[in-house]
Amino acid sequence: MGPIGHTALSTAIGVTVWQATGYPAAVPAAIVTGVLIDGDHLLDWIDWMYQGYRKHMIVLLHAWELVVLLLASLLFWQHPIFLAAVLGYVGHVTSDHLLNSTYPWTYFLSYRIYRKFRSEWLHKSTGPDPDVGPAPFWSNFEPNIWKIVRWRRKRRAMAQRRAAGISAGQSMREPAGD
Repeated sequence: MGPIGHTALSTAIGVTVWQATGYPAAVPAAIVTGVLIDGDHLLDWIDWMYQGYRKHMIVLLHAWELVVLLLASLLFWQHPIFLAAVLGYVGHVTSDHLLNSTYPWTYFLSYRIYRKFRSEWLHKSTGPDPDVGPAPFWSNFEPNIWKIVRWRRKRRAMAQRRAAGISAGQSMREPAGD
């Protein structure tokens, strides 16, 4: 999920906590933790600049271990603003885990350490789809919107293939095997 999605989710979490507790400061607390957690990508970007490619995925704050610690801390301190901050963080990690194309253990910091933060053990890679075309630059910031755009382009290409009588396995850009 990208910053727009994280902002919307965190705002919803903050508003929900505000409505339940009467603390309007819950909204910015949820937004701060639900969006600014992505600041840990800075380490990745620095690594990518020096390596020249995406060799590692560090993201130290994207970790289920931290989720467990924060949820456990709610047993001892239940202030509404802290609750909103924790839920904003949990919402961010959960949505990333469910919506990003990573392997199931990727969001465990211990697993990333075990795999030496190597991207090939963390990210699922898919080849380019000739019917959809390359991903635009903005898809790096809002990957879920790109998923929807790709899905629509793929459906449109499939409909065009059906209308043209081209088999499902053949691309529109490939010549028919006449």
